[in-house]
Amino acid sequence: MRLVLFTKEYPYGTRETYVEEELRVFSREFDEVIVLPYWIFSENDRRTTPANVRILGPKLKRLSVMAKLRREWECTRMFAHQLLFGRDKIRHLKRLKTFYIQLRTLYAWSETLANFLAILSEKDQKNVVLHDYWMHNGVIIGGMLRKRLNRKFQLSCQAHALDLYHSDLIKIQPMVDDFLPFEEVKLALSDRIFCISQHGQQFLKTKYPKRAHKIDLLRLGAIDAGEHYVNRKSESTHVLVSCSKLTENKRIHIIPEILTHLKTPFHWYHFGDGDMHITNLLIEAVRKHKIEQSFTLMGWTSNAAILKFYREHSVSFFLNVSRVEGIPVAMMEAASFSIPLLGTDTVGVPEIVSNSSGILVPVDFNPVECGKKLNYVLENRNELQKLQRGARKVFLERYNSETNYTHLSRMLKLRFTNNTFHHETEPLTNNLPNHATS
Repeated sequence: MRLVLFTKEYPYGTRETYVEEELRVFSREFDEVIVLPYWIFSENDRRTTPANVRILGPKLKRLSVMAKLRREWECTRMFAHQLLFGRDKIRHLKRLKTFYIQLRTLYAWSETLANFLAILSEKDQKNVVLHDYWMHNGVIIGGMLRKRLNRKFQLSCQAHALDLYHSDLIKIQPMVDDFLPFEEVKLALSDRIFCISQHGQQFLKTKYPKRAHKIDLLRLGAIDAGEHYVNRKSESTHVLVSCSKLTENKRIHIIPEILTHLKTPFHWYHFGDGDMHITNLLIEAVRKHKIEQSFTLMGWTSNAAILKFYREHSVSFFLNVSRVEGIPVAMMEAASFSIPLLGTDTVGVPEIVSNSSGILVPVDFNPVECGKKLNYVLENRNELQKLQRGARKVFLERYNSETNYTHLSRMLKLRFTNNTFHHETEPLTNNLPNHATS
C-alpha cells in the first residue's frame, strides 16, 4: 500500500522537523511513501529520508490546453463552493485574484501527482492513501486528484493551529490578523480530520456538528527517551531550558523577569532564533534583570542536538510562556526525558501541563507569582521528583510517537480496507451541493 504525504516544505529546508518522526513510522507501515511538498520549488537543502520514501517535484510540468481547461473548471468550482457554503465571503472576494492563483498552482501539483499515479497498475492505484500533515493545501490537491483520475482516494489530514481554527484563531491569538482560505472546501473534501488536541477536536465538533463523524483525536508525539531519566539528580545549578522561535506570541523576553525571583542557582538555555526585534527585547531583559552570567542564547539548533543536550544535562524545568500554543512537540520531547513543564493555560497546553507534570499558569500570569512557584519546586527535591515522574507519565500515556503514529498508520490502512471513508466523502468534486453542508 502506498501513502501520499503532503507537506509544506519537508524534506527541503529546515522547517517541519517533526514530520521526520511521523515519516519514520509511515515508512515502516507502508510499502512506499510519496512526499509532495507543495510550497517548494527548489531542491536545495534536502534532508535524508528512509529508503522507501520518494519525493515528488518540485518541478511542475507545463499543462496541456485540455489540462488548462480542466484547471479553470475545477478552480472555479472550488471557489464557488467556498463562496456559496463557507464563511469569510468578503475576505475571499477581496483577495480573489491571489487565492485563485493559489488554486491554479495546486491544480498543477494535482496534475503532477496524477501523471505519477497514472503509470501504476489498476490494482496499485486502488491501494493509494492520501494524507496531509496539515489541514491545508494538500487536502485541496487531493480533492483535485480524485476528480482528475475519477477515483475515490481516501483523503485525510491533521489539524494543528491556524489550519484548525482558521479565521477563529484571531479570537484566541489577537496578533494574528490573517486567515487560511477555503476552509469549507477542505472540510468537505476531507474524509477524516485528525486534531492534535482535545481542545481542537471539541472546537471543530461544536462548530460543525454535522461533520462530527469525521473529526478524530490524534495527538502528535516524540521519541521515547527511556525510563532512566526519571528521578535523576539535579545539578547543583539548576538547568532551565526553553525552545521556540523568538516571536511576540512566544514571549521569551518575559522569562528573565520570572527568573529574577529564583533564590536557587540556575542557568537558562534558550534554543531558537527568530524576529530581530524580539531578540533585542530578550537581550535587553536579560541585562535589565542582571542574569547575563546565567543565560545562554543557543540560537537555531537541530532537533538532534537538542535531544543530545537533554541526554547530557540534568534539566530541571522546561519553560514555555506563549500566549497561544496548540501542544508544542518541544514540550513532549522534554516530558519524554522526565523534565517538568511550565506552561500557560491556553488551547491544548493543559492537556500536557498540570499540577502533576509541572506548573500551569494563567495566560496573563504575574511574573512574580510565577517565579515564586518555580522557586518552590526547585528548592524542594521531593516536589521536583514528583513532577519528573508526572511528566514522564503524561508522555507515556499521550505523546509517545511510536504509539501514536503507528495507531494513525493502522487507522488509515484499516479504514481503507474496510472502505468506510468513501461513502462519507461530500460531493464537492462531482457536483456543487444544492444545500449547505455545515
